[in-house]
Amino acid sequence: LPPYDYDGVEETVRDINNLSSNINMTLAKHAADLQDREDVKAGLVVHHRTTLRCKQYVLAYLWTRLQRLQGLRWELGTSVLPAQYKENLSADEQDFFNEYDEILADYIDEVDEVLT
Repeated sequence: LPPYDYDGVEETVRDINNLSSNINMTLAKHAADLQDREDVKAGLVVHHRTTLRCKQYVLAYLWTRLQRLQGLRWELGTSVLPAQYKENLSADEQDFFNEYDEILADYIDEVDEVLT
């Protein structure tokens, strides 16, 4: 698992926030004449779709990492995360791994089987 890209995620979130602010300012500025301004409506659509695309990229990045963490837990068969993996995770990802491990351990205890 490569190191968590703090800078990339933060930059994308800033871009999303800036685009959303631009959309809101444009809507406020052109509230009275929006129906007659095809150019403004087109710009709003572009900004909105760009926002959605940025959100999609961040969510795909995070989802992929979480899936890989789940797979890593099954692969390792233990709740102890080796240092080479741990140093590449964000604090939230470490929390996710620990909570996933607890849920998995509870399930294994409940079904009384060794699944890993």
